[in-house]
Amino acid sequence: MSASPRAARHSDESSRSSSSSSSSESSEESQKGRNKRSSDDGSSVSSSSSSESVEDHKAKFEKVFNDFADKYYDFVKSVNDKRKSVAKRFNENKLVSKLEIVAVEELKMKLSTKIGADDVFKNIENSEDAALISRYFKNSIVAITELSDLILKYYTDNLKKPSAEEILIQEALEQCDAYELLEKVQKSFEDFCKSFGEKVRDYVKHLTKTEKAQETKIVKWYDEFKSTDGFSDEVIKLSEFFSIN
Repeated sequence: MSASPRAARHSDESSRSSSSSSSSESSEESQKGRNKRSSDDGSSVSSSSSSESVEDHKAKFEKVFNDFADKYYDFVKSVNDKRKSVAKRFNENKLVSKLEIVAVEELKMKLSTKIGADDVFKNIENSEDAALISRYFKNSIVAITELSDLILKYYTDNLKKPSAEEILIQEALEQCDAYELLEKVQKSFEDFCKSFGEKVRDYVKHLTKTEKAQETKIVKWYDEFKSTDGFSDEVIKLSEFFSIN
């Protein structure tokens, strides 16, 4: 079994981290020398401390960003796993197997199309790659929405005066757990939003007064995100997250 793009990326990062350990050690030795020479210079110590604080703060934001990428990838993967199961059963379903009509072919095509491109994740390193995860996010949301709308088109309540073919399609979708797929999408996305919202909440909560003044965008974003109501609002706010920094 091959490793997932996210796992592969983290593996690459670990390799980079270990390969740079020797340079980090020599850097630390060099830093000790600089600290020794400037021990009588209070401003240098203060500057170094300030620099470490900035780096620590940046690392915390990178953690939030990577958590979004990891958790959203997991969400899309879970949707794809269920989608593949539904697609296989729908393609083999006897109710529609002999229906050679556009509606059936469209459903087969949509159900068989993978959501999201894993290759994107191989190139994501940090928040500077926000454009990549933003594109992945938007493209996958569009694909999920289109598939959901197509399945819902044949939901019982939406079939006012159904034709014989539409009734067969509706029954086949029900037998293949297509409506369970939609429930999974909704529940998994809600769980993702809740989990990510908590990560950002913790990040904002631990900002110092000075940092909050410098990061008004993310503070404002979180205040608006926790007030979102429904899928559309959440998608809009999550899309805005990538342009914060």
